[in-house]
Amino acid sequence: MKSKLAHVASRQGNHARVLALVRSALEAPNVDPLVKATLEARAALSLCALGQLRDADERATRAVALTHELSEGEALELTLAASGTLNYLRGDLRQARVLLERGDYARGPTLASEASNDVRIGLAYTCYALGDVDAAMRIVEESLALGGSSTKVDTPDTATFVEAEPMADHARQAQRARDPRDRWSFVSAEVLLGRVLLERGLVDRARGYLDDAVVRAQRIGAREVVPTARFYRASGGLAAGRPAEAAELARAVMAAAEALKLRPLVCEAQALLSATLVQTGGFAEAAEVARESVVRARTLHLPIHEAVSRRALGLALVRTGDVLQGRKHLETAAAAFEQLGAQIDWARTLLALAELDSSSDDFTDSTTLRARLKQVVDLTTQLRLDADRAVALNLSARLRN
Repeated sequence: MKSKLAHVASRQGNHARVLALVRSALEAPNVDPLVKATLEARAALSLCALGQLRDADERATRAVALTHELSEGEALELTLAASGTLNYLRGDLRQARVLLERGDYARGPTLASEASNDVRIGLAYTCYALGDVDAAMRIVEESLALGGSSTKVDTPDTATFVEAEPMADHARQAQRARDPRDRWSFVSAEVLLGRVLLERGLVDRARGYLDDAVVRAQRIGAREVVPTARFYRASGGLAAGRPAEAAELARAVMAAAEALKLRPLVCEAQALLSATLVQTGGFAEAAEVARESVVRARTLHLPIHEAVSRRALGLALVRTGDVLQGRKHLETAAAAFEQLGAQIDWARTLLALAELDSSSDDFTDSTTLRARLKQVVDLTTQLRLDADRAVALNLSARLRN
C-alpha cells in the first residue's frame, strides 16, 4: 500500500512525502525483497529530482543489489529507471541509455506499468540529449498515440491523494469520464515534444503542446510537470522575440521549483533567466544569475547543468564587455558537452561561439570560422535543429560575401 502511495506522491511531485513513505515502509518487519527494491528505487528517483545524488546513489545501489538476479519485472524496471536517471544527471549519458534500454527490454511484450513509464520517459530524454532524435521521437509518438500508459495507476484517482478533499458527485462523474490522455506519461511526452519542436524553430506548434501539458498536469496534480512545461514555454517566448515575457515566466518557474525543492530545475531556470536578461539589456544581472547557477550546479555535481549555466554566463559576460572571460566560459561549456556526448547542447554552444567570432572586429581567422560554421551546419542538420541551422547558414553566407 505504501509503495503505491509513494508512486502517487512521486507523480504529484511531492518528493518529501515519497521519502517519508519509503522510510516508514522499510521500517516494517519482513518486507518482501522486491517490494523493498521498488521502494528504494522510487526513493532514488525522488532524490534525483531533488538533486541529492549521493543519497540517490545509496538508494539505487541497494535496489540493484536486490534485483541483480532478475531479468524482468516492475522492481527491476524501476531500479533501472533510477540508475539510468542518476547516470543522466551525473553526465554519463551513454551509460544512462544502456541502463534505460535494459529497463525497457525488461518489460517485454507486456502492457506498460508505472515503472515502465519512468523508464521510457527517461530514455526519451536521454536519447534526445545524445542526439538520437529518431529514437526519442519514437518513444514520444508511442506515448502520445497510446494516450499515455495503459496502466491504471499511472495517474491515480484523486480520491487516493493524501491531500485531496472529498469529491462532490459531479466531480466523481467527471473522474469516471476522465480523458485517457490525462496521465503523467502523456503530459511528460508532450513536454519533450514541445522542446523538440521549439528547438526546431516551430515555436507555435511547440506552444500548443506545452500549453496542453500544463493544463493536463494541473488537472491530474502533477506539480513537477507544470514548472517543467512552463520552463520550455519561457524558452519559446525567448525564441519568439518576447524576452520580457520569457523573463517573467522564468522567474515564476524558479519560484515554483524552489518551493518543490527541484534543485536541478532551479539551475535550468536560472540559466534561462540569464539568457532573457541578456536580451532585455540587464547584462550585469544576467551574469550574476548565471554565475549563481554555475555554482549551484557544481555544488550539486550536475555537469550538464553546469555546462548549460556556464554557456549562459559566457554569453552574459560578452555583453558586459568581458569578451575574453565570456569566450573562455563558452569554450569550456562546448568542451564539456562534447566530452559528455550531449550533442544537442554541443551544437548550440558551437553556434554561440561562431556568432561571437562573426560579430567580433578583432577576429580575422576566417578559415577557422568557416570550418566551425560547417561543423555547426552538419551537426544541426543531423540533429534537426532547423532554426540553429538557418542561423549558421546565414552566417556562412555573410562570411562569403
